[in-house]
Amino acid sequence: MASAQKSAFSPTALAQVYEFGPFRIDVRERLLFCNQRLVSLPLKVFETLLFLVQQNGHIVGKSELTRRLWPDTHVGSRSLAQNIFLLRKVLGTPYLQFIETVPRRGYRFAAPVQFTQEGSKTDNVQVGHPTRAGALIIRQLAVLPFRFLGEERIPEAEYLGIGLADALISKLSNVEELLVCPTSSVLKYMKVSQGLVEIGRELEVDLILEGKFQAYGSRVRVTLQLASAYNGAALWADRFDCNLADVFALQEAISEGVIQSLNLKLSGAERARLAARHTNNAEAYKYYLKGRFHWNKRTVQSLLKAIESFECALKKDPIYALAYSGLADCYNILSFYGAFAPKDVFPKAKAAANKALEIDPDIVEAATSMAFASLAFEWNWAEAERWFNRAWELNPSYPTAHQWFAEYQLAMGRLNQAVVAITRAQDLDPLSVSINRQVGWMLCYARKYDSAIEQIQSTLEMDPDNAYLYHDLGLAYIHSNKPMEAITALQRANSLSPDDPEMPAFLAYAYGVAGHQKETQEILDQLREMSARKYVSPFLFAIVHVARGEKDLAFRFLNRAFEERSNWLIYLNVDPALDVLRPDPRFQDLQIRMKLPSINC
Repeated sequence: MASAQKSAFSPTALAQVYEFGPFRIDVRERLLFCNQRLVSLPLKVFETLLFLVQQNGHIVGKSELTRRLWPDTHVGSRSLAQNIFLLRKVLGTPYLQFIETVPRRGYRFAAPVQFTQEGSKTDNVQVGHPTRAGALIIRQLAVLPFRFLGEERIPEAEYLGIGLADALISKLSNVEELLVCPTSSVLKYMKVSQGLVEIGRELEVDLILEGKFQAYGSRVRVTLQLASAYNGAALWADRFDCNLADVFALQEAISEGVIQSLNLKLSGAERARLAARHTNNAEAYKYYLKGRFHWNKRTVQSLLKAIESFECALKKDPIYALAYSGLADCYNILSFYGAFAPKDVFPKAKAAANKALEIDPDIVEAATSMAFASLAFEWNWAEAERWFNRAWELNPSYPTAHQWFAEYQLAMGRLNQAVVAITRAQDLDPLSVSINRQVGWMLCYARKYDSAIEQIQSTLEMDPDNAYLYHDLGLAYIHSNKPMEAITALQRANSLSPDDPEMPAFLAYAYGVAGHQKETQEILDQLREMSARKYVSPFLFAIVHVARGEKDLAFRFLNRAFEERSNWLIYLNVDPALDVLRPDPRFQDLQIRMKLPSINC
């Protein structure tokens, strides 16, 4: 037997065993062990890990890895992202950093690796504690939104269908042996009728849980089926009749049915997480589900409805921490949709997040909201970073924490680190429109305009009528010297969301850059008229004046934006629209007043 060598992989080495941390790969048997316990992986996921380990320390391009894994098949980038997501779940929190995402390039296995020429060493494999006997088998599960059956729709039908699925996704994600698709991945199936095998192929899962429900007065009947995603065969089915007010018992019964049908043996900690309730008031919980349903739509109107629902939940249960966290999330992003002045929403966001943490200090959503309010309104950079670190202590796999941390990195002028952060969020939730949109946004700020355009166009395939994607596409075009394409995209954004002052403002900016002064002036007049009726950020006036070459007016409005603590100013260090102002001492004075680091874009 050859002695172990600590080395990067050499293509000529025919290693039979690779070891890193507590893990060991047996190449000949195609097996992965953790502390001598077998970990069962789908073959393509195992091959993904093996190839990365063999190229230890080197960047493996996404296209190269895809060709290696699927040499004769065309697959999308989602397949590879899903494999990486599953591998990180298998490696666990202490070892997530073993697989690094290199933005715009690929992945790198970064852990020290030992390899030997020895054969399989399975004789002494331990099967663990009796309650966890056998291999650790990771199954990939999609929980589809529940469908309502009946001629007369009850008011709760839509949000209950998504809310019940979302709650089960959250619960079952606590099970070590299940990789559950995030809610954003399954939302489209609420309105799309497809066969289970086709859905399974799209989501690349092993199992699908689908449910239908009917309402009879105050009672509800739920019919469930857990099916194989490969052939649609039912693995478990059941029917539950309960009072609408007793949704907790329903969720617990469904979770237990899934666990038993898959013969999963849960640890005590997993059982405790599954049984956890943040409220015992069923009415409060229903309002919370309704709030999250509206939150996920991400429009001004839906956010206001979400706030109303969370407030109703708190009237039913004043110590419902998750409802306070929901309020914080809504207030944190309202200003970004152009509806409210920052001073009218961000203090409410921080107050709600603080209240949630007083009730339960371990809520990752609330810690993330504290970080974002500190970043976007208070401009307290150290405090923001402290809360982001706290969020990762609570849950390093919470996508929104990485998404909003990318905004922090932008504010600090760390363009590469911002792309790393948003790419990590994308790895965790590859089908989130919000996160995929922000990937394009970050690439634009990083001056990677071609990549930004490609990313935004790809995200438009997921949500073809998203005004904000057309807005981002227009900005990427204008900064890459394609004014006509920019104007077309921004006209589309304006037609889709005419009440958001951001849309006409950036259309006016594009017109100004293109030299169309008449159209720029017309929109500027519209913005002035609009500002008499509703809030319009001074920053939006500033960028129009930038495009018109009116620097004095631009700085006048930037100073007003500073006085209002406009959230747009956190991008001061990196916004390409402001590049023409950077040499001006007034710009540097603004950086100093915001306590931003001075950088060169």
